[in-house]
Amino acid sequence: MERTDPVLGHFRHRIIFFYSPGRFPFIILSMLKKPLSIRLSILLYGFIPMIISILLFSVIILTLTTGLIKQREETSLINGTKILSDLLDNELKKIKRISLNLAYSPTLREKIHDYEKIMQSPYTSVSRYYGAREIQSVLLEAVGPLKQVSQVNVILQDYSMISSGQYNLIQQLPNHLKARIQYFENNGISSYWSSPERDSLAESLVEADQSTHYISYYHVLYDDVRSKIGYIEIKQDTETLFSSLKKNLDNFKVFNNQNLQIFPEILPYGNAYQDLLLTAVPNQISRISNSFSEDSEILCLGIATEAPWRLINVIKGNEYLQPIHNILTLLISLITIITLLSFFISHQLSLGINKPLMKFNQKLNQMEWTRYPLETIQPDLTSITELNRLEVSFAEMNRAMDEKLDLFVAEKTLEVNARMLALQSQMDPHFLFNMLSIIGIMAEENQTEEIQKVISHLSRLLRHVSSIRELTVPLDLEIQMARHYMECISYRYGDNVLFSLHVPEDTGNIVIPRHSIVPLLENSIKHGMPEEPPCRISLSLEVEGNRWSIRAEDNGPGFDGKELESLRRHIKEGIENPQIQLSNQISGMGLFNLCARYSLLYGREYRFEAGNLPEGGSVVILGGTRDGT
Repeated sequence: MERTDPVLGHFRHRIIFFYSPGRFPFIILSMLKKPLSIRLSILLYGFIPMIISILLFSVIILTLTTGLIKQREETSLINGTKILSDLLDNELKKIKRISLNLAYSPTLREKIHDYEKIMQSPYTSVSRYYGAREIQSVLLEAVGPLKQVSQVNVILQDYSMISSGQYNLIQQLPNHLKARIQYFENNGISSYWSSPERDSLAESLVEADQSTHYISYYHVLYDDVRSKIGYIEIKQDTETLFSSLKKNLDNFKVFNNQNLQIFPEILPYGNAYQDLLLTAVPNQISRISNSFSEDSEILCLGIATEAPWRLINVIKGNEYLQPIHNILTLLISLITIITLLSFFISHQLSLGINKPLMKFNQKLNQMEWTRYPLETIQPDLTSITELNRLEVSFAEMNRAMDEKLDLFVAEKTLEVNARMLALQSQMDPHFLFNMLSIIGIMAEENQTEEIQKVISHLSRLLRHVSSIRELTVPLDLEIQMARHYMECISYRYGDNVLFSLHVPEDTGNIVIPRHSIVPLLENSIKHGMPEEPPCRISLSLEVEGNRWSIRAEDNGPGFDGKELESLRRHIKEGIENPQIQLSNQISGMGLFNLCARYSLLYGREYRFEAGNLPEGGSVVILGGTRDGT
């Protein structure tokens, strides 16, 4: 009995299915009974009409789906415009919310009323100064510690301006702004969005970048009986205001109520979309010929509901469907080449490769994100060396993915825990309240220079803690944050806390986990206070070749024996098993979190030591290698 080739039997069925009309199928059937060399030639001859059919089919599909593709792209353009409009409106709402909070603040109205009484009475300039500072404190509270806006100004009826934000001052309103306020009063305008403009005061007082532009929002300020007592001006720099748009789309333009472009760059002259801005229907597709570049463009008009601005989302006409055409052309070519090669290779490999490939394909199709014990992931070996290697690699990949997933989850979770720990220890509300109280006392004693220093140290700490960047930072930056922290502590405790820092001049390219030095100092202050002051805290850096370590010492009561033993046991268990790191979240175990992060970054090269000094006090040592391996 003649052996039947399953591959040929499969294609015999295909050829009969596609080419049953006419004599062609009968010729194919008769030729399939010839020897193997003839059989391969017949397969190639029969495959040429199949390739032609695939190409014709692709052209038909492309023609039929062009309309659907256009509709999908237009829908995507409209949805993208709506999303970006909402993002811009969210930034504008933030500015409006701050303005309305101030406008309806009884405290602000009361402070303004008191200030006007002072200005109308024969009080000294000192009384007027403190009256204005009371208003500035209300403005500063509205801005908040994160400085959601760049500047907040209150403009009173006598055209005096009290400012808080980038700069804090009390002065008469500049002439160009006085003319603007007079224009508001003459035309009964209660709110207004300005065009982007430079801030000469910021440039002269805080040395701001001259390329920085600001958009101002003005709102009328009334007293309790609805009598106008001034205006509130909220300033925000354009870089912050439009930051969410820059992250999402490049071909997105914003125009003010005078049809002048204010994003992505300020163009104080005409534009190619003048007529479209006046006639186009929002959230619908429009097609124009750009009068400047003479390119065909497809765009969608959006509206900012919080400001009299219009937004345009633009796609060039030649880029509209060209990528899709290129991909389809490449896809057809690849289908043709791959089909020919796979047909030839499948004939050479014959039946021996089909079964293991089908089993392997079945494994891939059934693969889910389910955790199996590592010992159950075993390869199914065959007689084909390449398939065996593929099976073994697949099993090893599963094992590696399992282990990497454990480490990844552990690292991310510990990073969040360490960040929260840093926020709680460094920026604890009690710490902030104490520092603010100290600043208030300094203000009463007119210690201007000391206030500036305290605010400078505190603001840098806040900025460093609230920033979301890399998991590691240069050692110099963490040392600098430690100095700022201890400077703040010195204003609180005075000579009761003495701090010394010993760092080599050249620290090289050492990087360490973020927020990992200040918690050591905070731990020394919290647990290392001696019964009799002063508390002496020492922080030193030791570098030997490729290794380095940070040593924190204090002269306090030291570690309790049981507490130290428990700490070492938890750290050892957490390093040996990452799962314990995720579940072993014990209150007060800040050193455990720090040690776990160091072990994830430096592996076996990390260093941790904790103990008591012979002369009294405690010592904690953390370290690693320069290259992080």
